[in-house]
Amino acid sequence: MTKYSPFLLGATWCSIFVLAPPLDSITPNELPWQNVLFNPQQVYWFQVAWVCVVVLIPCLYLLTKTRKSLLLCLATIWLSLCMALGIIFNQWSWYYGGASLTVFFWVYFVFSDLTTARNSLITKSPFQTTDTEHIVVSKIKHYIQDNLTADLTLDLICQQIGVSRTRAVQLFKQQTKLTINQYITNTRIDRAKHLLVSQNATQTAYDVGFNNPAYFSTVFKKQTGCSPKVFQQKLKATIQT
Repeated sequence: MTKYSPFLLGATWCSIFVLAPPLDSITPNELPWQNVLFNPQQVYWFQVAWVCVVVLIPCLYLLTKTRKSLLLCLATIWLSLCMALGIIFNQWSWYYGGASLTVFFWVYFVFSDLTTARNSLITKSPFQTTDTEHIVVSKIKHYIQDNLTADLTLDLICQQIGVSRTRAVQLFKQQTKLTINQYITNTRIDRAKHLLVSQNATQTAYDVGFNNPAYFSTVFKKQTGCSPKVFQQKLKATIQT
């Protein structure tokens, strides 16, 4: 509720100005709220109090808490003072002149923020990643590791993770320096190395997701420099020694 309070107060302020009749063109007896406010001067003092409560006091409080928005607070304080003094002394040039000057300050601050945000986007390195991007890549890795025996395709992985094919390929390559297919192959071969300690090459091929043992042998030799059978023999020799 707190964050919506300024909007509610602003809407109330605008409604009062829209619905209230011009006070300089009617007599006190014609006021629709004459039982509550008996003359225009009381309405003016109400406006002064409203400006102080809604604008001046909050900005004075903010000045004691932070210097980050110092100029913005000062511009708002200037607006509230011009409005209050203009109402008190019936100097409407102060009232509207102060409001106009404040608008220029606010436009400048908004433009500065937009420029800063734009420059931040331009200067951001394409290799920088956010937590969300890391999560996407982590999910891809975990899905591959948990489903090595499945027929893993890019479309299937992206569908299961809930990310577009283009984004998945781009993020994965950016963070791992590997394509998704390369990671699948590397993970399968790494898993195969552990399985070859206790089982033959044919069974290992099926257990890591290869449907063709001969193709598994070709990929394994390309990755490790030796065939599964030779790798297995080296493992046994190492264990015996």
